[in-house]
Amino acid sequence: MESIHESLTNSAKRYALLAAQEYVTESYEACVLAAGIATEHALKSVVAAESPVFLASGRNEAAWFSSAWRLHAYAEDANAFDAVSGEVQTLSGNQALARAIAIHPTLKSIEVHARRVMQCRNAQAHMGMRGAENMKVVFTSCIRIATETLGLQSEFWGSHAGMVDSLLDDLATELRQRVETKLAAGRAEFERRFGSESAAVRSTVIEQIERSREWRYSEEVRPFECPACGTGALIRGTNHVEADFPEHSDYPVEIVILDANRLDCEACHLSLDGVEELEAAEIDPEIVNEGVDPGDVYASFEPDEDWLRDR
Repeated sequence: MESIHESLTNSAKRYALLAAQEYVTESYEACVLAAGIATEHALKSVVAAESPVFLASGRNEAAWFSSAWRLHAYAEDANAFDAVSGEVQTLSGNQALARAIAIHPTLKSIEVHARRVMQCRNAQAHMGMRGAENMKVVFTSCIRIATETLGLQSEFWGSHAGMVDSLLDDLATELRQRVETKLAAGRAEFERRFGSESAAVRSTVIEQIERSREWRYSEEVRPFECPACGTGALIRGTNHVEADFPEHSDYPVEIVILDANRLDCEACHLSLDGVEELEAAEIDPEIVNEGVDPGDVYASFEPDEDWLRDR
């Protein structure tokens, strides 16, 4: 018996393979539609892995509950769910993306790819238009999403494995080139602004820049050394808590981790957007967020009533 999560995972894999076949035959419309379905089902699979109930949607509370109840009742039997699926409202692709990132913040790295694929899929499905991207860009983004969400390896793609590896290599090369260009531009801008100044003047001006933006600091916006010019930049993201049990202890040590997704430097005007660009600049996007109380991260957490009452 196949669960809803398993059904979504298998469907995402089928459509990813179909997108590969259509890419080879240069059928843009079919490739984009298949890539869009693969992307949406892969994201929904991530959400359903936590609970299919999280897929529920609805215009009002009653509609949401009706969908949530059916998703819960048939969570482990996708075939039985299929008979009532017409009465169920579920998330859109973009909503599934938001929830998948909320569950696994590291998936922020594929956000731009997912939005690209779904925008082109929607343009084709709803308006019969090609969208703003070419087929190679759309399909490569689909591969990146499938790799991150479904853990697909080269062997999954069969005879298309070589092509897929080549496209991912091209994507990685383009990313490195884009980030290296940003870093070079940042270093050039820093030299233009401060290169002719004495060390004392430069130090004073940079200190003023760093002090002027201290009001922006928060639990999710921290100072960080700029990879281009070495001055204090701002890095931001979302926090999560990790627990570790030290040896010979029954009590966990909780550490707040900042899942960084953007860096901005006012001294050289460098901006790195997304986990991929941070990693390409050799910045680990998971940063120990010292000074933040784990209790503050938990402050907005509302436990499930049944779990709270142990029932």
